Amino acid sequence: MGSEKNIPCVLYRYGTFSANSICSLINKTVWFADPRSFNDPFDCRFSILESSPKSFKMPAKLGAEVMVEKFNACKKGEEYDSSKEYRDKLEKALTEIGVLCLSSSNDNMLMWSHYADNHQGFCLGFRIMENDIFEARVVDYEGKYIEFRIEEFAENLEGYINDIIYNKASSWVYEEEYRIVIDIPDGDDSKRSVEWKNFMALDSIYFGYKMPGHHRDTIYNLFKSDSRIKIIEMEQVPGQLQVKLKN
Repeated sequence: MGSEKNIPCVLYRYGTFSANSICSLINKTVWFADPRSFNDPFDCRFSILESSPKSFKMPAKLGAEVMVEKFNACKKGEEYDSSKEYRDKLEKALTEIGVLCLSSSNDNMLMWSHYADNHQGFCLGFRIMENDIFEARVVDYEGKYIEFRIEEFAENLEGYINDIIYNKASSWVYEEEYRIVIDIPDGDDSKRSVEWKNFMALDSIYFGYKMPGHHRDTIYNLFKSDSRIKIIEMEQVPGQLQVKLKN
């Protein structure tokens, strides 16, 4: 799964120029999203198949993963009389995590179009630090729709949880996505904004090739005093339908 693959030294986060994004840059924070807000309606979705036992128990020991801990926190050892009640507990657990989506690519045309306001936005490059809490893992694009029986879920916890969080349809493969997942107590949105210094360092800033000059100036002025941060403009590759880093 994701942890078995080497993580790139630098991962990228595309963004639009807005009051919220500038506030995040000033405060040096990133947003760990609620999975329900993702633009892919099938992301982090699953189905529980009908099972024969009359009642089920949430397993008492579920492992160390964030989602495993959240499932465990849904009243371990408590019995549920229906798969719907069990599903509701699992759905609630999903609302109590935050997901930071990053990419291994900084020059993907579709990413610039979809997540950076049609090349008018920017892209941040982050150098990932080793950290037990904020662990980046690669997304698999196997396109599996996750279905399981409750008794099977209990027997293969980590496998199913990995499939739920780190699995997407193959049509999204262009995103080259990595995810960092953290606990959001009680699904409190005020805890979703996290200072990036806790687990990564800003390495570089890329301006979309259609980004207005005054927007570039705003961001440039925020970071011009830090010589460690590379500030780079994107430009069209001559004669091609592609962008590249400007020399």
